[in-house]
Amino acid sequence: MDIPVAKAKEKRIEQLRALLEELGAVDVNCDFKQINLQTSVIRDPKRIEEISKSAFEKGSHIYYFTVNDGKTLGDQYNTETLNKDYKYAKYNKIIVERDAKNSCVYVGSCSKIKLADRFLQHCGHKARSTYSLQLARWLDKDVELNFTFYYVHVDTSPEVLQQLEEGLRSLLNPMFGKAGPNNKA
Repeated sequence: MDIPVAKAKEKRIEQLRALLEELGAVDVNCDFKQINLQTSVIRDPKRIEEISKSAFEKGSHIYYFTVNDGKTLGDQYNTETLNKDYKYAKYNKIIVERDAKNSCVYVGSCSKIKLADRFLQHCGHKARSTYSLQLARWLDKDVELNFTFYYVHVDTSPEVLQQLEEGLRSLLNPMFGKAGPNNKA
């Protein structure tokens, strides 16, 4: 990882910790975990299932995806070729056009379902009827992108969890997803 990317990552984590502290949601020394994924891994349902079974604990979480090349990812997303049997997270085209270097793909939270299930949905291997990234459904198999899935367990109320998600969303300006209360999952 080059120095500017590492510094940007550290800054994001510190901003999230400050937000968590401000809301009194969790101990500010909470452990942010990450999973590194490539396009080929995301497209492989068996590997994604293995990761989802081994990586996540139960409870409420805040999470986000980043990608090494947001412009290429945005170029790959084509609503004309999407399988209409699935529900996809809203593409925020204006954010991508305004900031070609944006690396944040999606920000989310979950309190009622397991993070493992949400992870599977975003990777595109579960639940057609739940809005999610569904990455495996549209990523170009010939272009290897590097994704990082960041997550942290947050022991708090659904209302504070939603505030945390909205705060992180305003910091990171993700390419996909919608703002506002939607934490049904």
